[in-house]
Amino acid sequence: MFAIVDEIVTRLLDHRCFTSGELKFFTQQFEETRNNHEVKQVDQIEKCIKDLSENDLPMAKDKLEKSNLFEIEPNIDDLLEQATELIDMEHKEEKRRNRKLAEIIIKYEAEKSLVIKETQTKIADLDTIYADKANDLKKYYKELEAKWRLDKVQ
Repeated sequence: MFAIVDEIVTRLLDHRCFTSGELKFFTQQFEETRNNHEVKQVDQIEKCIKDLSENDLPMAKDKLEKSNLFEIEPNIDDLLEQATELIDMEHKEEKRRNRKLAEIIIKYEAEKSLVIKETQTKIADLDTIYADKANDLKKYYKELEAKWRLDKVQ
């Protein structure tokens, strides 16, 4: 009796046979659709290559032969040489401007230091003149003060 119950339970609960069959069917369907899709892509690529080789490549070759690209190359070389010369001239001019600017800065610094020295000398002279005038005023006031004391004393 246990054997019969075991067989019934395994038939009811064991789905390995069913699932393996479903998996085989699913993989078969998947491979077929994938292969069909890949075959379609290969066909499209082949058609595109055929179009290019029959139509576009000969047309492009004709256009290249009719174009004046071979005549343009020397002109481009000349333009490149002129551009290189222009760049060299610009570098030389920039160096010249930088040297001139450096000279101007040196002259400016020299003039600035000269003006500063002259200003300091003038300030020192003004200070001495101010000190002399202050001393003269002190003397004058001392003399006045001395006169007033004399007048008061007499």
